[in-house]
Amino acid sequence: MGKIKPIRLELKYGLVIGLALLLITVFTLISKWEDVSSFFIPSGELLNWRFVFLLIVLFVVITWFIMNSLWISEIDANKKLQEENKKTNEDLQLKIENIKELLKLSEIEYLSDPITGVPNVRRLEKDFGDFFLNDKKPLLQFVFIDLKNFGEINKTFLSQKTNRLIRNVAQDIYLGMRRNESMFKFPASTAEKKSEGNFYRIFPGGDEFVFIIGGDQSEALGFINRLRDKFEELSKSTKLILGEIRNLSFYCSIVQVDAKDKNFEDIFERAEICYRTVWFAAKSDFAITWYPTNFEAKLSEDPRKKDLYKRSKENFEYIPIIEDL
Repeated sequence: MGKIKPIRLELKYGLVIGLALLLITVFTLISKWEDVSSFFIPSGELLNWRFVFLLIVLFVVITWFIMNSLWISEIDANKKLQEENKKTNEDLQLKIENIKELLKLSEIEYLSDPITGVPNVRRLEKDFGDFFLNDKKPLLQFVFIDLKNFGEINKTFLSQKTNRLIRNVAQDIYLGMRRNESMFKFPASTAEKKSEGNFYRIFPGGDEFVFIIGGDQSEALGFINRLRDKFEELSKSTKLILGEIRNLSFYCSIVQVDAKDKNFEDIFERAEICYRTVWFAAKSDFAITWYPTNFEAKLSEDPRKKDLYKRSKENFEYIPIIEDL
């Protein structure tokens, strides 16, 4: 069965029908008053079935008209309310989406370095927090590099050009990253956080980066050799920003994330010790060390990986780590 609905009369048709019925009724009553009165009120008696039936019909018609009108009004009001609620929900949903987008942008900004635009230390902490929660931990290499001579460049060309240069360097590297490679920027003020029990840097300058490379030690060496080649191009591009060519270089330490590591600080401490060894001992523009050192013999059984170790010692001044970390 179909759903019962009120009868909607168009205003203009309702007026026409109503006026027509009223005129017919008035005309009939005037012209046929005696016949009508004698039919409904015979002998002047009101209490007869015809007159009562007429009253009932009139009552039913009037009641139907009133109830039908109220029903229509209620339906229209509900429809209007539904439309308003729908619009309100759409507006609310739009606001929620906008808020989500703003929160997403805020999170991106919070987890990004403001100068270079690449992920920052907070993002690195977050990713490693997720890493240590994972039961099946992938093999990872922690690569720490420190760009050389940026302090001197900053003194000569001031912070605006230096910031442009380091952003150009960072973005060029970041956009060339592969799927198993991640990049993070250390802030210049990292050393100030030592008292808070977080990270420390004995040589803070705002030009330090961390790279997380998936795979064994040879994967990190492959990445760092590609980075070494890229720095020749980056050195040439300094003229566009500084007005003259400045040779760019870096020191690097590579440590493998160990099963005994409990948190990010354990990994960073080993990388820091390795980096300090390079910083104090290196004489060349490009210097490197990796730890553990005993992986080289095993991995060099693969000719491709053996060549990576050889290239690394040709492209960098290799500073071996003697102590057990």
